[in-house]
Amino acid sequence: MLSRSLQAILDYDKDDLAEVFGLTFVISLSLLGYSKEVELKENGAEIAVTQENKAEFVKVGVFYIFITIFILQNTEYKRVYYADHEVIRCFWEVFFEFTLEKRKKFLQFLMGTTRIPLQVHRFDRCFIIAHHFITSIFPYLSKHAVLCRLIHWHGKE
Repeated sequence: MLSRSLQAILDYDKDDLAEVFGLTFVISLSLLGYSKEVELKENGAEIAVTQENKAEFVKVGVFYIFITIFILQNTEYKRVYYADHEVIRCFWEVFFEFTLEKRKKFLQFLMGTTRIPLQVHRFDRCFIIAHHFITSIFPYLSKHAVLCRLIHWHGKE
C-alpha cells in the first residue's frame, strides 16, 4: 500500500500536486506500539511536496522507513533484555524521536557505515542489545559484533 501511494506521487505530473496530495516533508510511523510524526528534513512540516521536490520526498521517506524497519528486524536481545522490557521500550521510544540524520549517525555507530547491505537476507550481523553492569561507558559498541551494551536505566533522561 505504501509503495503504491509513493508511486502515485511520483506518477502525478500536474502542477497542482501540493494541493491534491496536501503533503509536507513529514511521515507518520506506527511501530511497536509507538506512533510518531517525523520531519524528514529540517522544518519539514512547512515544506510542501511539489513537482520539484517529490523525488526527494520519496527518497528520504523510503530511506527513513527502511532504516527503522531494518534495525528493528535485525535486533536481538540478550541477557535480561527482551523486546518488551522497559529499558528496550524506552530505547526504541528515543530512537523513534531521531531525525533522519540522527538515524544515519546511529546506523554509522552500529555498523561503521550508513549503507544498508544490498542483500539484506544475507545480513548476519544482527544488532544485539545486551545488559551490562558497568555504568561509566555507555552506550558501548563492541568491535567484534554489532553489540550495543546498555545499562539498566529508568526514563529517557
